[in-house]
Amino acid sequence: MAKHNEAIWTSLKDIIHTSKQECVSSVNSESIDEITSEALVLLQNVISQNEDLFLGLIVNDGHINMIMNSVTSYKYNDVPMPEKQRLYAIGRILSVAAKVSTVSCNIVFESFFLRMMEALGISEQTSSRNGVTKGKCILNGRICFGALYLCTELLEACRNLAMESYKEPAYANEIWCSMLHSFSSSLTKALGSALTACNEDSHEKDIYLIVKALQIMATFPQGVLPISEQVFDTVLMTFMSIISRDFDKMLIWKPMLKALVQIGLFVDKSPDSKGASTYAALVIEKLIPLVSLDDHRMPFSLKIEAISEISTTGHNFMLRIGQGLEEAIYAKLFEICGNGNLKSVDLLVQLLECYSNKVLPGLRQTGDSEEVALRFAFNIWNQLEKTSEFSSNFQQKELLDAAMMTMKLAVGICSDKSQTTIIQKAYTLLSASTFLSDSFSSRDEWLISLFSSVIIALRPQTHIPNVSVIIKLFLENVLKAHIPSAQALGSLVNKLPLKISPNKNVSNDFSLEEALDIILSMLNSGLLQTNGVVGLAWIGKGLLMRGHEKVNDIILNFLRLLMSSDGMSPLEDGSLMMSATDAFQILMSDPEDCLNKRFHAIIRPLYKQRLFSTVMPILLSSIVNSDLPITRLLLYRVCGNVISDTPVIALLNEANKLIPVLLECLSLMIEDILDKDRIYSLMLVLSAILMDKSGEEAVIENAHIIINCLCGLVSYPHMTLVRETAVQCLVAMSGLSHARIYPMRTQVLQAISRALDDPKRVVRQEAVRCGQAWGLIASRSLCF
Repeated sequence: MAKHNEAIWTSLKDIIHTSKQECVSSVNSESIDEITSEALVLLQNVISQNEDLFLGLIVNDGHINMIMNSVTSYKYNDVPMPEKQRLYAIGRILSVAAKVSTVSCNIVFESFFLRMMEALGISEQTSSRNGVTKGKCILNGRICFGALYLCTELLEACRNLAMESYKEPAYANEIWCSMLHSFSSSLTKALGSALTACNEDSHEKDIYLIVKALQIMATFPQGVLPISEQVFDTVLMTFMSIISRDFDKMLIWKPMLKALVQIGLFVDKSPDSKGASTYAALVIEKLIPLVSLDDHRMPFSLKIEAISEISTTGHNFMLRIGQGLEEAIYAKLFEICGNGNLKSVDLLVQLLECYSNKVLPGLRQTGDSEEVALRFAFNIWNQLEKTSEFSSNFQQKELLDAAMMTMKLAVGICSDKSQTTIIQKAYTLLSASTFLSDSFSSRDEWLISLFSSVIIALRPQTHIPNVSVIIKLFLENVLKAHIPSAQALGSLVNKLPLKISPNKNVSNDFSLEEALDIILSMLNSGLLQTNGVVGLAWIGKGLLMRGHEKVNDIILNFLRLLMSSDGMSPLEDGSLMMSATDAFQILMSDPEDCLNKRFHAIIRPLYKQRLFSTVMPILLSSIVNSDLPITRLLLYRVCGNVISDTPVIALLNEANKLIPVLLECLSLMIEDILDKDRIYSLMLVLSAILMDKSGEEAVIENAHIIINCLCGLVSYPHMTLVRETAVQCLVAMSGLSHARIYPMRTQVLQAISRALDDPKRVVRQEAVRCGQAWGLIASRSLCF
């Protein structure tokens, strides 16, 4: 084997040099082909078997030394692509060789590291009397891309070597360690200076390598490699300086933020507590004030982006950031509600979204969110209690929506015991307020909306005080078109116990039957109007999800509003009829803001399938028997609402009956732009039926009307996804039997010819595919 070592090295080197894939990428620096990857693995194996021989071949290789001497003086844009490929090959070879063992790392560093430092213009540091290291840092402006790339590869290799041997004794006496320690401070300062000098004209590859090298320097495991604490501090301060001051340099800002996140993740997992405290002091405590200070030089969206990303670095860091965000939220809320400073509304919305989307979910995963969530919810109610009057100019729906969602998420995280504390606080404040009979003040709306949010997020076992009073309050607000009150009623009837346990001796316990008696008696006493129908729909949704039979009575009420019976004419109130139509959309919906698992809803399996099997026969029969166009139109819309949200598996057995109804729904909705989302949902249902073998018989039977409808939707002007799906469905139809679809080929090809001129590229691509598929039908006919 020994006599073939040189031939093996030559062959491996040639294979690695032939790789043409980019090695320096902000996305994936290890993007190499499979053959090159296997060659590198084999190189690592042969080096580990005979280190002295193979490392000697690498170190003394004339081709490698010639390229290193010639390429390290170039900037990225000055290096021709063939030279870049050879440079990448050398970097991969040296990286693999250095990672084999401590001995190999020593040899590679002794042979190449000093040459890289010289090419970068960095001298060895010396110690002054006060212990501060000094070094010559002349890396300004002109960046030696080749040396920088090779240096980064070596740094990463020895860092990985140190990580693998983390529990072994320190490497202080090793050659590579001593050399790196001697240059670490000068190298860090030089890279920091080069990074500060970068601008939007700098090349992305240069910036990526500088940031990566600094990140590597900051993530050597302490206790294994004696890189000074000053290096770690310098890297963090350099990054934070650019994050807070050079935010206009987005080419630098984005990768630097990612590097800060990676350093934080490393520090959080490291047993070195000093590194964590340094990161907290230099990064976390510098970021938090940014969201509180009224400094408009840095865009607030970038402040939120930075603090959102950094919050993911570790549990303790997230707790501190969460506390800082809370303080900023309370301050902004007081500014807006109490002082009427509407300029802060957008800032507070972003703060609430960051807290909701990053902090609360992150803490929930660690299982340590109870105290934080309880504190947040309680403090918001305390803030409202202190603000007895809102500014007269205060009307901000977006802010209220964000506050409601944050309150729901916070309450939803809490245990039933903590939830009881929150609802008692909220109910006390609510009961002390006087609501106007016809409209809300701004403060009234916030109180009732946030109280609704608390009710929506409660667990079924949480005790609710004075349920009857709360229900009546919600019903009164439902009639004022207050949707959160309607959703809260739906959540109440979904979670209240069916019966009161005799073992409980709590005067405020309330059963579902008692709640329904109050609700239905109020709604049946002449109060059923458009807003009442919406409220009844959410109540029906709560009952439907838990599988309660009373939902059938509610559904029948909706159907009576839609169609005539016993010779009676339909109701003349069009808005009431439309509300009844839309009620079925609420019944079948999957809302994100209430009645879901996140907010502890009781969900009985297959509830949508049961509603479908109950309602569809009635709807289909009513369509056949109805003579009034408006009634038929509304019934078809209800069918569309039910079909589009029913799981496809439940539709397949009834596909033969449903396809004509589905197509009629599409044809009726095609004119109104407001129906575009519903049309797309129905298109997805049709596409699923076309793709499923069990629906093939129904598709063949209805092939002509399906194709007619799809040809019309190919030109649908209001949504690209509808046109794209229509063309895809026509492609699926081309697979049916020749005799069934051949007569329609001319109509389809004409429709597709229009789609070839569609303004959206994705539609044009699908049109080409569809034209080819239907063109084959014509060619098969000619062959026959």
